[in-house]
Amino acid sequence: MKDNKENNFIDNSKIIEIDVKNEVEKDFLEYAMSVIVSRALPDLRDGLKPVHRRIIYAMNDLKITAESQYKKSARIVGEVIGKYHPHGDTSVYEAMVRMAQDFSYRYPLVDGHGNFGSIDGDGAAAMRYTEARLSKISSMLLKDIDMETVPFTDNYDATEIEPKYLTGYFPNLLVNGATGIAVGMATNIPPHNLREVNNAIIAFINDENIEINDLLKYIKGPDFPTGATMTSGPKTENAYLTGHGSITVRATIKTEKVSDEKERIVITEIPYQTNKVKILERIAELYRNKVIEGLTDIRDESNYKGIRVVLEMNRNANIPLVIKKLYKFTNLQVNFSINMLALDEGIPKILNLKEIIKFYVRHQIEMIIKKSQFEEKKLKARAHILEALNKALNNIDKIIAIFKNSKTTEIAQESLLKEFGFDKKQSKAILEMRLQRLVGLERSKIEEESASIQNRLKELSKILSSKEEQNKTLIERLKFVSDKFGDDRKTQIILESQIEIDDEELIADSQMMITLSKNNYVRRLALDDFKSQKRGGKGVIINSSAEDHIVIAKTGRMKDEILFFTEKGKVYKTKAYNIQQFTRTSRGLPIINFIDIEKNERVTAIVPIKTQKTKFEFLFLITKNGIGKRIKTSDFGRVNRYGKIAVNLDDGDELVAVVPITGNDNIIIGTKLGKIVKVGQENFRVLSRKSRGVKSISLSDGDFVIGACSDYKNDFLLTVSERGIMKKTLISEYSKIGRGSKGVAGMRINDKTGLFSTMFPVRNTDELIMISSIGKIIKIGLSDINVQSRNTSGVKGFSLDENEYITANCIVWNKEPKDGIKESLIEEEVLDDEKVKTMKIDTNILDLEDEEDI
Repeated sequence: MKDNKENNFIDNSKIIEIDVKNEVEKDFLEYAMSVIVSRALPDLRDGLKPVHRRIIYAMNDLKITAESQYKKSARIVGEVIGKYHPHGDTSVYEAMVRMAQDFSYRYPLVDGHGNFGSIDGDGAAAMRYTEARLSKISSMLLKDIDMETVPFTDNYDATEIEPKYLTGYFPNLLVNGATGIAVGMATNIPPHNLREVNNAIIAFINDENIEINDLLKYIKGPDFPTGATMTSGPKTENAYLTGHGSITVRATIKTEKVSDEKERIVITEIPYQTNKVKILERIAELYRNKVIEGLTDIRDESNYKGIRVVLEMNRNANIPLVIKKLYKFTNLQVNFSINMLALDEGIPKILNLKEIIKFYVRHQIEMIIKKSQFEEKKLKARAHILEALNKALNNIDKIIAIFKNSKTTEIAQESLLKEFGFDKKQSKAILEMRLQRLVGLERSKIEEESASIQNRLKELSKILSSKEEQNKTLIERLKFVSDKFGDDRKTQIILESQIEIDDEELIADSQMMITLSKNNYVRRLALDDFKSQKRGGKGVIINSSAEDHIVIAKTGRMKDEILFFTEKGKVYKTKAYNIQQFTRTSRGLPIINFIDIEKNERVTAIVPIKTQKTKFEFLFLITKNGIGKRIKTSDFGRVNRYGKIAVNLDDGDELVAVVPITGNDNIIIGTKLGKIVKVGQENFRVLSRKSRGVKSISLSDGDFVIGACSDYKNDFLLTVSERGIMKKTLISEYSKIGRGSKGVAGMRINDKTGLFSTMFPVRNTDELIMISSIGKIIKIGLSDINVQSRNTSGVKGFSLDENEYITANCIVWNKEPKDGIKESLIEEEVLDDEKVKTMKIDTNILDLEDEEDI
């Protein structure tokens, strides 16, 4: 028992107490630095990470150069992991594959033979199937590596040696770039054009005080192997000034004409490091979600010559808008982050463009000096031997005599030292000299070689002693590399301002309709949801809540600014696209979600205003009691969220209609009992927002104003009653009179028609939308309605139930006629069984200058 206790005894004197926190920090820091230095970050001098450097060095060591035959990739990978890189074969092979991909490297360092992957994200074939060799430009990374230019170190098991870095006779770090994620840091250096980089380096050599902005005159920006287009501007300049930033890269997209009315979209280049297949999948997803409209087919016609993706569009597609959406919602436009982090003597540093060039020049000057020193040492050693050979040939008889009288090589060397002063190396060379050297021609070769060596030694002496000669040598080398391996820029450059996409640009300026219910629920609807019907139809359901019927409907365009006027004379504003779109049976959302209207306020007029045009310089406002005023549209250019006063109202009065006018048109005012007044707007002087206005129409007892419109570029006035009776009359039938008059009958009102509902100035190409109290809607083409006189009742437009009535109307303005034929009047039965007089009226359709004039 005693022995067991002694065996289990722990010697506390051998226990070392440590701080766990400090130990973890120390171990993690060691791990982090190992990853940073030995794996993830490139070296400033050759622009290579350890795995890439080892692959290139191993291939060169195996003589698998650009001039040799291809060798199996598995052979190369085995050499690398067996001698230099004690990691998995997958990581080595993937690194080699990437160096062989012309869509990954601007100037590939490996010449691959076989399947080395694709831009679609396909992986390379297994290493047992593919073959590789070094590319021609890789020779410039290894050139003169055997001339004591770079230091060597032991490999992982000290059985081999490997270079710490390569000579790097071209600026690989900038030319091919680098990506890597270390511990706590990452690098992302974009590739550049070889000629541009070399020209910038030459400019730096000629003037070391050159500014980065001047260097950017040579280096226009990254030059990606996949081409595409990149931005240039303050952001790009800042990235090169600070070493980190971002640029925008977008695909090259063009259009091809298929026919006179149809075009297709063709993608020929995509951004660097994006996957073509995933881009196509994303485009298809956008089409399914109706973000992109008009797409009929997607074809990938890419081949070995390059990328070609064809998007077939229908003839009604908005091609510029589709292209903008492709850039906005897919990887056809990406932000490329720049973080120029690299190792300088094993220390990670973020460097700007000038610093990278400076360090590269420093490294190359060091290479030039070391190479020159090595060459000088070799030439001096050779000159030393040639001097002895030449002297021996001049005294050949004595030399032969010494050889004859010497029993051993050592004795001969001593005799040569005493007689001629030859050292051991010279003596050995003389002893090994062949008899053919005695030939005259051979003797002259020695003399020529000696002279050549002396000339070269003088050149090397100049290089080693002169910074100017070192710079000259480097410039000549850079020019040689540019001439041999340089090519034209692939990535085109545009200004940053040209590539920015405003969210509003992505919205199709298509026609839409806004509806507002009695309980202030608002929504936006697509007009395509409603098909035209013959007049007298029963319509379709538009509102799921009959108790909350629609009281206002207004058509416009998606990019219009929508003014909401309330009965209290206030105005609120928002963009049409800000109002959420719903299906035709949805209720919508409370209007408070879009404008900050007060709880007790009620919207009585909705006016779309086009921001692109200033043709409608004025708005005409009229109240229920017939008080009207003209005001500048620009007064509502800025409306804050809490609204703005549009008109001051008398007690008991309320704002009922707002009409955009140009300044030259007439204003038509209608009342509930069917009275209509046409007044020239010159009768209304321009007033301020807070003014009251003037009397516009005299009202009979029990009558009040229900609406107004202008006759701008319209021939007809359409009147509609509460019971869905409609009538189209020539505007010219209404005489222009002064303000304040009682007006004339615009529609014969009776029990069958119901009270007057609304009126619109129209053309034959337009369509009328009527909405009933139980949530039904009908859209009717006005070319189907014949012209009648103003004192008739009209024709049935909407077939309503007994207790059903019209609550909202609006006009869809169409640019093109539905049938293109002239309208002629015929007799038509009216509700009061009167005959409409037959009139010969020329109703040629007016050609508008612009659809947006309406």
